[in-house]
Amino acid sequence: MLFRDKRAILGIVLYYPISLFLWIGLCILFYWVWMKLYRIGARWFLPSRGIIHEAVYLLLLVAFSIIAARGGLQVKPLRPSYAFADDNLILGHLALNPIFTAAHTAYQGETWKPHFYPEQEVLSVVHELLNEPEDAFPDQRFPMVHSTRARGKPGRLHRSNVVIILMESWAAKYMGSLGAKESLLPNFDRLSKDGILFKNFYANGQRSIEGMACLCCALPTFRDTLLIGGSLEQNSLMCIGQIFKNAGYKTLFIHGARTGSFGFDAFSRRAGFERYLGMEDFKLGKDEFDPVWGVYDGVALNRVNEELRKTKEPFLALWFSLSAHSPYNLPSNWKRRYPASMQDGELMNTILYSDDSLGRFFEAARKEKYFANTIFVILADHTSGTAYSSLRERFHIPCLIYAPGRLAPRRIDTVGSQLDIMPTLVDLTGISALHHAFGQSLLNPSDYPGIAIIDNVNTRAWIHGRLILVSDQEKPLGLFDYVADPNEKHNLIEKRKAEVEKMTRELLSFIQVSKGLNIENRLFPPPYLAHGKGKR
Repeated sequence: MLFRDKRAILGIVLYYPISLFLWIGLCILFYWVWMKLYRIGARWFLPSRGIIHEAVYLLLLVAFSIIAARGGLQVKPLRPSYAFADDNLILGHLALNPIFTAAHTAYQGETWKPHFYPEQEVLSVVHELLNEPEDAFPDQRFPMVHSTRARGKPGRLHRSNVVIILMESWAAKYMGSLGAKESLLPNFDRLSKDGILFKNFYANGQRSIEGMACLCCALPTFRDTLLIGGSLEQNSLMCIGQIFKNAGYKTLFIHGARTGSFGFDAFSRRAGFERYLGMEDFKLGKDEFDPVWGVYDGVALNRVNEELRKTKEPFLALWFSLSAHSPYNLPSNWKRRYPASMQDGELMNTILYSDDSLGRFFEAARKEKYFANTIFVILADHTSGTAYSSLRERFHIPCLIYAPGRLAPRRIDTVGSQLDIMPTLVDLTGISALHHAFGQSLLNPSDYPGIAIIDNVNTRAWIHGRLILVSDQEKPLGLFDYVADPNEKHNLIEKRKAEVEKMTRELLSFIQVSKGLNIENRLFPPPYLAHGKGKR
Protein backbone atom coordinates (compact mmCIF):
# COMPACT_ATOMS: atom_id res chain seq x y z
CA MET A 1 0.00 0.00 0.00
CA LEU A 2 2.89 2.37 0.70
CA PHE A 3 3.95 2.50 -2.95
CA ARG A 4 0.47 3.71 -3.94
CA ASP A 5 1.06 6.87 -1.92
CA LYS A 6 3.99 8.67 -3.52
CA ARG A 7 3.50 11.54 -1.07
CA ALA A 8 4.38 9.22 1.77
CA ILE A 9 7.56 7.96 0.07
CA LEU A 10 8.74 11.47 -0.79
CA GLY A 11 7.86 12.61 2.73
CA ILE A 12 10.09 9.98 4.25
CA VAL A 13 13.02 10.65 1.92
CA LEU A 14 12.86 14.45 1.67
CA TYR A 15 11.58 15.53 5.05
CA TYR A 16 13.21 12.98 7.32
CA PRO A 17 16.72 12.40 5.90
CA ILE A 18 18.39 12.69 9.30
CA SER A 19 16.02 10.14 10.81
CA LEU A 20 16.64 7.82 7.87
CA PHE A 21 20.43 7.97 8.19
CA LEU A 22 20.14 7.68 11.97
CA TRP A 23 18.03 4.55 11.56
CA ILE A 24 20.60 3.02 9.18
CA GLY A 25 23.38 3.88 11.61
CA LEU A 26 21.49 2.37 14.54
CA CYS A 27 20.93 -0.83 12.57
CA ILE A 28 24.67 -1.10 11.94
CA LEU A 29 25.42 -0.33 15.61
CA PHE A 30 22.85 -2.86 16.78
CA TYR A 31 24.42 -5.56 14.61
CA TRP A 32 27.92 -4.77 15.95
CA VAL A 33 26.75 -4.79 19.59
CA TRP A 34 24.73 -7.96 19.05
CA MET A 35 27.74 -9.82 17.70
CA LYS A 36 29.87 -8.61 20.61
CA LEU A 37 27.27 -9.76 23.13
CA TYR A 38 26.90 -13.06 21.32
CA ARG A 39 30.60 -13.81 21.66
CA ILE A 40 30.59 -12.76 25.33
CA GLY A 41 27.45 -14.77 25.99
CA ALA A 42 28.90 -17.86 24.40
CA ARG A 43 31.81 -17.74 26.84
CA TRP A 44 29.53 -17.10 29.84
CA PHE A 45 26.83 -19.62 29.19
CA LEU A 46 28.94 -22.50 27.91
CA PRO A 47 29.59 -24.37 30.09
CA SER A 48 26.76 -23.66 32.58
CA ARG A 49 27.65 -22.00 35.90
CA GLY A 50 24.83 -23.62 37.86
CA ILE A 51 21.07 -23.50 38.26
CA ILE A 52 20.98 -20.18 40.18
CA HIS A 53 23.08 -18.49 37.54
CA GLU A 54 20.82 -19.80 34.77
CA ALA A 55 17.63 -18.88 36.69
CA VAL A 56 18.76 -15.28 37.14
CA TYR A 57 19.40 -14.89 33.44
CA LEU A 58 16.08 -16.54 32.62
CA LEU A 59 14.23 -14.10 34.88
CA LEU A 60 16.07 -11.16 33.34
CA LEU A 61 15.20 -12.43 29.87
CA VAL A 62 11.51 -12.71 30.80
CA ALA A 63 11.47 -9.27 32.45
CA PHE A 64 13.12 -7.52 29.51
CA SER A 65 10.88 -9.37 27.06
CA ILE A 66 7.76 -8.17 28.89
CA ILE A 67 9.03 -4.59 29.00
CA ALA A 68 9.88 -4.72 25.30
CA ALA A 69 6.53 -6.28 24.38
CA ARG A 70 4.52 -3.58 26.19
CA GLY A 71 6.75 -0.80 24.82
CA GLY A 72 8.21 0.47 28.08
CA LEU A 73 7.40 1.01 31.74
CA GLN A 74 4.51 3.45 31.24
CA VAL A 75 1.08 2.74 32.77
CA LYS A 76 -0.57 1.60 29.53
CA PRO A 77 1.15 -0.71 27.01
CA LEU A 78 1.55 0.18 23.36
CA ARG A 79 -1.38 -0.52 21.06
CA PRO A 80 -1.65 -0.39 17.26
CA SER A 81 -3.40 2.99 17.24
CA TYR A 82 -0.25 4.72 18.53
CA ALA A 83 1.26 4.17 15.09
CA PHE A 84 -1.39 6.38 13.47
CA ALA A 85 -0.08 9.80 14.42
CA ASP A 86 -1.73 11.64 11.52
CA ASP A 87 -4.34 11.21 8.80
CA ASN A 88 -2.16 8.95 6.64
CA LEU A 89 -3.14 5.35 7.38
CA ILE A 90 -0.38 4.03 5.12
CA LEU A 91 2.34 5.56 7.30
CA GLY A 92 0.63 4.08 10.34
CA HIS A 93 0.72 0.58 8.87
CA LEU A 94 4.34 1.10 7.88
CA ALA A 95 5.23 1.87 11.50
CA LEU A 96 3.69 -1.39 12.71
CA ASN A 97 5.46 -4.73 12.50
CA PRO A 98 4.04 -8.23 11.98
CA ILE A 99 5.19 -9.66 15.30
CA PHE A 100 3.58 -6.88 17.35
CA THR A 101 0.28 -6.85 15.45
CA ALA A 102 0.02 -10.65 15.42
CA ALA A 103 0.72 -10.85 19.16
CA HIS A 104 -1.75 -8.04 19.90
CA THR A 105 -4.46 -9.71 17.83
CA ALA A 106 -3.82 -13.07 19.50
CA TYR A 107 -4.06 -11.43 22.91
CA GLN A 108 -7.39 -9.84 21.97
CA GLY A 109 -8.76 -13.26 21.05
CA GLU A 110 -10.63 -14.46 18.00
CA THR A 111 -13.33 -12.15 16.69
CA TRP A 112 -16.38 -13.97 15.43
CA LYS A 113 -17.94 -12.64 12.24
CA PRO A 114 -21.71 -13.18 12.51
CA HIS A 115 -23.83 -14.47 9.64
CA PHE A 116 -27.54 -14.64 10.37
CA TYR A 117 -28.95 -13.71 6.94
CA PRO A 118 -27.63 -13.05 3.39
CA GLU A 119 -25.57 -9.85 3.23
CA GLN A 120 -27.82 -7.96 0.82
CA GLU A 121 -30.81 -8.74 2.98
CA VAL A 122 -29.30 -7.38 6.19
CA LEU A 123 -27.99 -4.31 4.38
CA SER A 124 -31.47 -3.52 3.14
CA VAL A 125 -32.83 -3.82 6.67
CA VAL A 126 -30.16 -1.49 8.10
CA HIS A 127 -30.55 1.06 5.30
CA GLU A 128 -34.28 1.15 5.88
CA LEU A 129 -33.79 1.53 9.65
CA LEU A 130 -31.65 4.60 8.97
CA ASN A 131 -34.46 6.14 6.90
CA GLU A 132 -32.29 6.09 3.80
CA PRO A 133 -33.17 4.66 0.36
CA GLU A 134 -30.97 1.95 -1.14
CA ASP A 135 -29.57 4.31 -3.77
CA ALA A 136 -28.09 6.49 -1.00
CA PHE A 137 -25.43 3.75 -0.55
CA PRO A 138 -23.85 3.51 -4.03
CA ASP A 139 -20.63 1.58 -3.27
CA GLN A 140 -21.09 -2.17 -2.86
CA ARG A 141 -17.52 -2.56 -1.58
CA PHE A 142 -18.26 -0.18 1.29
CA PRO A 143 -22.04 -0.51 1.62
CA MET A 144 -22.49 1.77 4.63
CA VAL A 145 -20.82 4.82 3.07
CA HIS A 146 -23.40 7.50 2.44
CA SER A 147 -23.55 11.26 2.32
CA THR A 148 -25.08 13.87 4.55
CA ARG A 149 -25.58 16.88 2.32
CA ALA A 150 -25.98 20.51 3.34
CA ARG A 151 -29.61 21.11 2.50
CA GLY A 152 -30.11 24.65 3.80
CA LYS A 153 -32.88 23.60 6.12
CA PRO A 154 -34.42 26.24 8.37
CA GLY A 155 -32.83 26.21 11.80
CA ARG A 156 -29.48 24.84 10.61
CA LEU A 157 -26.51 26.68 12.12
CA HIS A 158 -23.91 26.67 9.37
CA ARG A 159 -20.24 26.94 10.35
CA SER A 160 -21.06 27.11 14.04
CA ASN A 161 -18.54 26.00 16.63
CA VAL A 162 -19.37 22.67 18.28
CA VAL A 163 -18.48 21.72 21.86
CA ILE A 164 -19.27 18.17 23.00
CA ILE A 165 -19.35 17.67 26.76
CA LEU A 166 -19.26 13.98 27.65
CA MET A 167 -20.17 13.43 31.30
CA GLU A 168 -18.90 10.40 33.16
CA SER A 169 -21.62 8.12 34.59
CA TRP A 170 -24.62 10.45 34.30
CA ALA A 171 -27.92 8.59 34.26
CA ALA A 172 -31.31 9.97 33.21
CA LYS A 173 -32.87 8.77 36.46
CA TYR A 174 -30.98 11.46 38.42
CA MET A 175 -32.46 14.36 36.42
CA GLY A 176 -35.57 16.31 37.23
CA SER A 177 -35.88 17.30 33.58
CA LEU A 178 -36.21 13.59 32.74
CA GLY A 179 -38.62 12.71 35.52
CA ALA A 180 -36.57 12.28 38.70
CA LYS A 181 -38.40 13.28 41.88
CA GLU A 182 -35.13 14.41 43.50
CA SER A 183 -32.78 15.87 40.92
CA LEU A 184 -29.03 15.65 41.36
CA LEU A 185 -28.46 17.90 38.35
CA PRO A 186 -30.17 21.27 38.87
CA ASN A 187 -27.77 23.05 36.51
CA PHE A 188 -28.41 20.60 33.70
CA ASP A 189 -32.14 20.91 34.34
CA ARG A 190 -31.93 24.70 33.98
CA LEU A 191 -29.96 24.39 30.74
CA SER A 192 -32.49 21.92 29.36
CA LYS A 193 -35.25 24.56 29.51
CA ASP A 194 -33.41 26.51 26.80
CA GLY A 195 -32.23 23.58 24.68
CA ILE A 196 -33.34 20.53 22.73
CA LEU A 197 -33.74 17.70 25.25
CA PHE A 198 -33.96 14.11 24.02
CA LYS A 199 -36.15 12.13 26.41
CA ASN A 200 -35.38 8.65 25.05
CA PHE A 201 -31.62 8.62 24.56
CA TYR A 202 -29.42 5.59 25.28
CA ALA A 203 -25.83 4.48 25.79
CA ASN A 204 -24.48 1.69 23.61
CA GLY A 205 -22.62 -0.04 26.46
CA GLN A 206 -21.42 0.23 30.04
CA ARG A 207 -17.83 1.36 29.51
CA SER A 208 -16.29 4.68 28.55
CA ILE A 209 -14.37 3.24 25.60
CA GLU A 210 -17.64 2.00 24.11
CA GLY A 211 -19.45 5.29 24.58
CA MET A 212 -16.55 7.28 23.15
CA ALA A 213 -16.25 5.10 20.04
CA CYS A 214 -19.99 5.29 19.35
CA LEU A 215 -20.04 9.04 19.85
CA CYS A 216 -17.03 9.81 17.65
CA CYS A 217 -17.40 7.21 14.90
CA ALA A 218 -21.15 6.43 14.92
CA LEU A 219 -20.29 2.74 15.01
CA PRO A 220 -21.81 0.29 17.52
CA THR A 221 -19.18 -1.55 19.53
CA PHE A 222 -19.37 -4.86 21.33
CA ARG A 223 -17.18 -6.60 23.87
CA ASP A 224 -15.58 -8.76 21.18
CA THR A 225 -15.21 -6.00 18.56
CA LEU A 226 -13.80 -3.07 20.51
CA LEU A 227 -12.76 -0.06 18.50
CA ILE A 228 -10.65 1.50 21.26
CA GLY A 229 -7.87 -0.77 22.49
CA GLY A 230 -8.48 -3.52 19.95
CA SER A 231 -6.80 -4.46 16.68
CA LEU A 232 -9.76 -2.96 14.77
CA GLU A 233 -8.43 0.49 15.66
CA GLN A 234 -6.26 0.13 12.55
CA ASN A 235 -9.29 0.12 10.25
CA SER A 236 -10.09 2.86 7.78
CA LEU A 237 -12.68 5.08 9.48
CA MET A 238 -14.37 8.44 8.98
CA CYS A 239 -15.04 9.86 12.43
CA ILE A 240 -16.32 13.16 13.71
CA GLY A 241 -12.98 14.94 14.13
CA GLN A 242 -11.90 14.10 10.58
CA ILE A 243 -15.22 15.19 9.11
CA PHE A 244 -15.07 18.58 10.80
CA LYS A 245 -11.37 19.00 10.11
CA ASN A 246 -12.01 18.35 6.41
CA ALA A 247 -14.66 21.09 6.58
CA GLY A 248 -12.11 23.62 7.86
CA TYR A 249 -12.65 23.30 11.61
CA LYS A 250 -9.96 23.29 14.27
CA THR A 251 -10.35 20.15 16.39
CA LEU A 252 -9.49 19.70 20.06
CA PHE A 253 -9.86 16.78 22.51
CA ILE A 254 -9.47 17.41 26.27
CA HIS A 255 -9.39 14.73 28.95
CA GLY A 256 -8.10 15.44 32.45
CA ALA A 257 -6.75 11.92 33.01
CA ARG A 258 -3.11 10.99 32.63
CA THR A 259 -2.13 10.74 29.00
CA GLY A 260 -2.60 7.15 27.92
CA SER A 261 -5.59 6.44 30.17
CA PHE A 262 -8.32 4.62 28.24
CA GLY A 263 -6.14 5.01 25.12
CA PHE A 264 -7.97 8.24 24.31
CA ASP A 265 -4.81 10.10 23.29
CA ALA A 266 -4.21 7.65 20.45
CA PHE A 267 -7.89 7.24 19.60
CA SER A 268 -8.42 11.00 19.40
CA ARG A 269 -5.89 11.14 16.55
CA ARG A 270 -7.64 8.26 14.80
CA ALA A 271 -10.93 10.15 15.20
CA GLY A 272 -9.40 13.23 13.53
CA PHE A 273 -8.65 15.52 16.47
CA GLU A 274 -5.59 17.67 15.88
CA ARG A 275 -4.80 18.49 19.52
CA TYR A 276 -5.03 16.38 22.66
CA LEU A 277 -4.70 17.78 26.18
CA GLY A 278 -4.21 15.40 29.11
CA MET A 279 -3.39 15.83 32.79
CA GLU A 280 0.27 16.56 32.02
CA ASP A 281 -0.82 19.67 30.11
CA PHE A 282 -2.39 21.26 33.21
CA LYS A 283 -0.62 23.36 35.83
CA LEU A 284 -2.14 21.90 38.96
CA GLY A 285 -2.27 22.96 42.57
CA LYS A 286 -2.40 20.69 45.61
CA ASP A 287 -6.16 20.06 45.67
CA GLU A 288 -6.93 20.26 41.97
CA PHE A 289 -6.57 16.64 40.95
CA ASP A 290 -7.72 13.21 41.98
CA PRO A 291 -4.65 11.06 42.76
CA VAL A 292 -6.30 8.06 41.09
CA TRP A 293 -7.73 9.48 37.86
CA GLY A 294 -6.71 13.05 37.19
CA VAL A 295 -7.96 16.65 37.07
CA TYR A 296 -11.18 17.44 38.93
CA ASP A 297 -14.03 18.46 36.64
CA GLY A 298 -14.23 22.03 37.97
CA VAL A 299 -10.54 22.65 37.26
CA ALA A 300 -10.71 20.92 33.88
CA LEU A 301 -13.69 23.00 32.74
CA ASN A 302 -11.84 26.21 33.61
CA ARG A 303 -9.13 25.07 31.20
CA VAL A 304 -11.72 24.13 28.58
CA ASN A 305 -13.05 27.69 28.65
CA GLU A 306 -9.53 29.09 28.30
CA GLU A 307 -8.77 26.85 25.32
CA LEU A 308 -12.02 27.67 23.55
CA ARG A 309 -11.42 31.38 24.07
CA LYS A 310 -8.13 31.24 22.17
CA THR A 311 -8.97 28.62 19.51
CA LYS A 312 -9.56 29.91 16.02
CA GLU A 313 -13.17 29.57 14.90
CA PRO A 314 -14.87 27.50 13.71
CA PHE A 315 -13.81 24.70 16.03
CA LEU A 316 -14.94 21.30 17.23
CA ALA A 317 -13.97 20.51 20.83
CA LEU A 318 -14.68 17.45 22.94
CA TRP A 319 -14.20 17.35 26.71
CA PHE A 320 -14.63 14.13 28.69
CA SER A 321 -15.19 14.43 32.45
CA LEU A 322 -13.90 11.95 35.03
CA SER A 323 -14.92 12.98 38.57
CA ALA A 324 -18.00 10.72 38.72
CA HIS A 325 -15.83 7.61 38.44
CA SER A 326 -14.97 5.22 41.25
CA PRO A 327 -13.34 5.65 43.75
CA TYR A 328 -15.35 8.94 43.65
CA ASN A 329 -12.70 11.31 45.02
CA LEU A 330 -13.62 14.99 45.35
CA PRO A 331 -11.84 18.23 46.31
CA SER A 332 -11.39 18.50 50.07
CA ASN A 333 -13.54 21.64 50.28
CA TRP A 334 -16.54 19.99 48.57
CA LYS A 335 -19.26 19.11 51.07
CA ARG A 336 -20.73 15.67 50.47
CA ARG A 337 -24.49 15.44 50.75
CA TYR A 338 -24.87 11.65 50.92
CA PRO A 339 -23.15 9.23 53.34
CA ALA A 340 -20.83 6.56 51.98
CA SER A 341 -23.03 3.90 53.60
CA MET A 342 -25.98 4.86 51.38
CA GLN A 343 -26.51 2.84 48.20
CA ASP A 344 -24.70 4.69 45.40
CA GLY A 345 -24.16 7.59 47.83
CA GLU A 346 -20.57 8.27 46.76
CA LEU A 347 -21.54 8.22 43.09
CA MET A 348 -24.37 10.66 43.74
CA ASN A 349 -22.00 13.06 45.53
CA THR A 350 -19.67 13.15 42.53
CA ILE A 351 -22.60 13.69 40.13
CA LEU A 352 -23.66 16.69 42.24
CA TYR A 353 -20.11 18.03 42.01
CA SER A 354 -19.81 17.53 38.24
CA ASP A 355 -23.19 19.23 37.70
CA ASP A 356 -22.04 22.18 39.82
CA SER A 357 -18.84 22.36 37.76
CA LEU A 358 -20.91 22.37 34.57
CA GLY A 359 -23.05 25.23 35.87
CA ARG A 360 -19.96 27.29 36.69
CA PHE A 361 -18.53 26.59 33.24
CA PHE A 362 -21.60 27.98 31.50
CA GLU A 363 -21.60 31.04 33.76
CA ALA A 364 -18.11 31.78 32.49
CA ALA A 365 -18.73 30.71 28.87
CA ARG A 366 -21.69 33.09 28.44
CA LYS A 367 -19.28 35.99 28.90
CA GLU A 368 -16.98 34.81 26.12
CA LYS A 369 -17.08 35.89 22.50
CA TYR A 370 -17.23 32.32 21.15
CA PHE A 371 -20.43 31.47 23.06
CA ALA A 372 -22.84 33.20 20.66
CA ASN A 373 -21.63 31.06 17.73
CA THR A 374 -21.39 27.71 19.53
CA ILE A 375 -23.56 24.61 19.70
CA PHE A 376 -23.09 22.68 22.95
CA VAL A 377 -23.97 18.99 23.18
CA ILE A 378 -24.15 17.49 26.67
CA LEU A 379 -24.51 13.73 27.07
CA ALA A 380 -23.12 10.80 29.08
CA ASP A 381 -20.79 7.93 28.25
CA HIS A 382 -22.81 5.40 30.27
CA THR A 383 -24.52 5.01 33.63
CA SER A 384 -23.05 3.65 36.86
CA GLY A 385 -24.29 2.37 40.18
CA THR A 386 -26.60 -0.42 41.20
CA ALA A 387 -30.12 0.90 41.83
CA TYR A 388 -31.86 0.47 38.48
CA SER A 389 -35.38 -0.83 38.06
CA SER A 390 -34.99 -2.16 34.50
CA LEU A 391 -32.47 -2.87 31.77
CA ARG A 392 -33.69 0.16 29.83
CA GLU A 393 -33.18 2.46 32.81
CA ARG A 394 -29.60 1.18 33.18
CA PHE A 395 -28.78 2.48 29.69
CA HIS A 396 -31.00 5.59 29.69
CA ILE A 397 -28.74 8.68 29.59
CA PRO A 398 -29.25 12.42 29.03
CA CYS A 399 -28.66 14.26 25.77
CA LEU A 400 -29.10 17.99 25.34
CA ILE A 401 -28.30 20.25 22.38
CA TYR A 402 -27.89 23.77 23.72
CA ALA A 403 -27.64 26.90 21.58
CA PRO A 404 -29.84 29.49 23.34
CA GLY A 405 -31.36 32.09 21.07
CA ARG A 406 -30.44 30.07 17.98
CA LEU A 407 -32.21 26.74 18.44
CA ALA A 408 -35.78 26.78 19.73
CA PRO A 409 -36.16 24.83 23.00
CA ARG A 410 -38.14 21.63 22.76
CA ARG A 411 -38.40 18.08 24.07
CA ILE A 412 -38.08 15.24 21.59
CA ASP A 413 -39.53 11.76 22.18
CA THR A 414 -37.75 10.08 19.26
CA VAL A 415 -35.49 7.22 20.37
CA GLY A 416 -31.82 8.06 19.90
CA SER A 417 -28.36 6.93 20.98
CA GLN A 418 -24.71 7.92 20.88
CA LEU A 419 -24.67 6.63 17.29
CA ASP A 420 -26.85 9.58 16.23
CA ILE A 421 -24.64 12.41 17.53
CA MET A 422 -22.22 12.57 14.60
CA PRO A 423 -24.88 12.63 11.84
CA THR A 424 -26.98 15.09 13.86
CA LEU A 425 -24.08 17.54 14.17
CA VAL A 426 -23.08 17.13 10.53
CA ASP A 427 -26.68 17.90 9.57
CA LEU A 428 -27.01 20.78 12.03
CA THR A 429 -23.86 22.58 10.90
CA GLY A 430 -24.59 22.09 7.21
CA ILE A 431 -21.47 20.06 6.39
CA SER A 432 -21.43 17.91 3.25
CA ALA A 433 -19.60 14.72 4.14
CA LEU A 434 -19.29 11.05 3.38
CA HIS A 435 -19.39 8.80 6.44
CA HIS A 436 -20.34 5.32 7.62
CA ALA A 437 -22.70 6.36 10.44
CA PHE A 438 -25.01 3.72 11.89
CA GLY A 439 -27.17 6.55 13.19
CA GLN A 440 -29.26 9.35 11.73
CA SER A 441 -29.90 13.02 12.34
CA LEU A 442 -32.28 13.37 15.26
CA LEU A 443 -33.44 16.74 13.92
CA ASN A 444 -34.94 15.50 10.67
CA PRO A 445 -38.67 16.29 10.53
CA SER A 446 -40.14 12.81 10.73
CA ASP A 447 -42.58 10.73 12.69
CA TYR A 448 -40.08 7.86 12.68
CA PRO A 449 -39.87 6.52 16.27
CA GLY A 450 -36.11 5.92 16.25
CA ILE A 451 -33.87 3.00 17.21
CA ALA A 452 -31.10 2.15 19.69
CA ILE A 453 -28.91 -0.91 20.21
CA ILE A 454 -27.58 -1.91 23.64
CA ASP A 455 -24.68 -4.26 24.44
CA ASN A 456 -25.26 -5.69 27.91
CA VAL A 457 -22.32 -8.14 28.16
CA ASN A 458 -24.17 -11.45 27.68
CA THR A 459 -27.35 -10.04 26.17
CA ARG A 460 -28.31 -7.47 23.56
CA ALA A 461 -31.27 -5.11 23.64
CA TRP A 462 -33.00 -3.43 20.73
CA ILE A 463 -35.23 -0.41 21.24
CA HIS A 464 -37.58 0.56 18.42
CA GLY A 465 -40.14 3.18 19.33
CA ARG A 466 -41.80 2.25 22.61
CA LEU A 467 -40.78 -1.42 22.55
CA ILE A 468 -37.58 -3.00 23.88
CA LEU A 469 -36.48 -6.48 22.83
CA VAL A 470 -33.96 -8.40 24.95
CA SER A 471 -32.05 -11.24 23.29
CA ASP A 472 -29.02 -13.43 23.96
CA GLN A 473 -28.37 -13.39 20.18
CA GLU A 474 -29.44 -17.03 19.99
CA LYS A 475 -33.09 -16.36 20.77
CA PRO A 476 -35.34 -13.54 22.03
CA LEU A 477 -35.74 -13.48 25.80
CA GLY A 478 -38.25 -10.71 26.36
CA LEU A 479 -40.33 -7.96 24.78
CA PHE A 480 -41.55 -5.03 26.86
CA ASP A 481 -43.57 -1.89 26.29
CA TYR A 482 -41.49 0.45 28.45
CA VAL A 483 -44.02 3.29 28.24
CA ALA A 484 -46.83 1.22 29.75
CA ASP A 485 -44.47 -1.02 31.74
CA PRO A 486 -41.39 1.03 32.74
CA ASN A 487 -40.11 -1.62 35.17
CA GLU A 488 -40.29 -4.36 32.52
CA LYS A 489 -42.48 -6.70 34.56
CA HIS A 490 -44.81 -7.94 31.80
CA ASN A 491 -43.11 -9.98 29.09
CA LEU A 492 -45.02 -9.68 25.80
CA ILE A 493 -42.95 -12.25 23.91
CA GLU A 494 -45.82 -14.72 23.54
CA LYS A 495 -48.53 -12.14 22.88
CA ARG A 496 -46.79 -10.13 20.15
CA LYS A 497 -44.87 -12.71 18.14
CA ALA A 498 -44.94 -10.77 14.88
CA GLU A 499 -43.23 -7.79 16.49
CA VAL A 500 -40.73 -10.10 18.22
CA GLU A 501 -39.80 -11.63 14.86
CA LYS A 502 -39.50 -8.23 13.16
CA MET A 503 -37.37 -6.70 15.93
CA THR A 504 -35.17 -9.79 16.15
CA ARG A 505 -34.47 -9.45 12.44
CA GLU A 506 -33.60 -5.78 12.90
CA LEU A 507 -31.30 -6.48 15.84
CA LEU A 508 -29.43 -9.33 14.16
CA SER A 509 -29.12 -7.36 10.91
CA PHE A 510 -27.62 -4.42 12.80
CA ILE A 511 -25.15 -6.72 14.55
CA GLN A 512 -24.20 -8.59 11.37
CA VAL A 513 -23.61 -5.46 9.29
CA SER A 514 -21.74 -3.43 11.92
CA LYS A 515 -19.55 -6.30 13.12
CA GLY A 516 -18.98 -7.83 9.70
CA LEU A 517 -17.92 -4.62 7.94
CA ASN A 518 -15.71 -3.68 10.86
CA ILE A 519 -13.95 -7.06 10.91
CA GLU A 520 -13.49 -6.95 7.11
CA ASN A 521 -12.34 -3.31 7.20
CA ARG A 522 -15.11 -2.30 4.79
CA LEU A 523 -16.51 0.65 6.71
CA PHE A 524 -14.83 3.40 4.70
CA PRO A 525 -12.47 3.45 1.69
CA PRO A 526 -8.78 3.69 2.64
CA PRO A 527 -6.88 6.74 1.32
CA TYR A 528 -5.56 5.04 -1.80
CA LEU A 529 -9.13 4.23 -2.92
CA ALA A 530 -10.84 7.48 -1.92
CA HIS A 531 -10.73 10.56 -4.14
CA GLY A 532 -9.64 13.27 -1.73
CA LYS A 533 -10.15 13.31 2.00
CA GLY A 534 -13.49 11.78 2.76
CA LYS A 535 -15.02 12.87 -0.57
CA ARG A 536 -15.70 10.90 -3.69
